[in-house]
Amino acid sequence: MEIANSNIADRTVLEIGKFAVLWNKFERHYFQTQYSRKKLNDKLPVLMRNYNENNIFQLNRVVRQRIEDLYLNFFGDGKTDYYVRNKLGIKKGFFDRMIPDDDVEIVKSFIDDFPAQGREDKMKAAILVCYRIRCNMFHGIKDTTATDITGLEAQGQLFEEVNRFLEGLVRRCI
Repeated sequence: MEIANSNIADRTVLEIGKFAVLWNKFERHYFQTQYSRKKLNDKLPVLMRNYNENNIFQLNRVVRQRIEDLYLNFFGDGKTDYYVRNKLGIKKGFFDRMIPDDDVEIVKSFIDDFPAQGREDKMKAAILVCYRIRCNMFHGIKDTTATDITGLEAQGQLFEEVNRFLEGLVRRCI
């Protein structure tokens, strides 16, 4: 499908559209239309009722693969930290909301130490990843080197897994 002079596979466009609808339903049901990290902490016990280890594991797998694809030549321990702080946008900066370091650490642990991470931290990290993808999608990735939406096509599988995870959370709400 051609959109604004960019060719994007129909499947990717479909997954992005599904994501928009699923995030809307998720945010409306659990957060009364206004997601926040404070509300996430408050709602975590309710969200845990819909915990699905397989859906969270699949999201983790795709995020880890995305890091490997993006940083094929980036070796060392800094790869996950760089991805979490720069590509997922979970960082502190002049225009960023202050994000607690423990949230950064939860997402890094989700990526690097998934088997050892507790269930609530896995759930919280998965939602933080979804929220970051939502922000990047609707507010744009603030990459000064990108001239268009290059790379979106490569994220089709990421959107599929995010959607599977969100569907599991909103299935009982609909």
